[in-house]
Amino acid sequence: MYGRSRELREFCEAAGIGYVFAVPLDHQVTTSGGMRRRADQALHLVGLEGWNRRSCGAGAKGPRYYLNWATI
Repeated sequence: MYGRSRELREFCEAAGIGYVFAVPLDHQVTTSGGMRRRADQALHLVGLEGWNRRSCGAGAKGPRYYLNWATI
């Protein structure tokens, strides 16, 4: 998973590039408030209004949506 690569995340941050990477549930993340938590525990810090959903276009069974994510 690309999200485990500290070098890649630091490169994106230094270059001002927004990113979304998948990480394992037990991966340690740093929130915007500077707290370190497991990814699955950090999810609980985000309310429903904090999540984003993007369309992938129409599918055979209706609209398709891409990954939900939040800024923590």
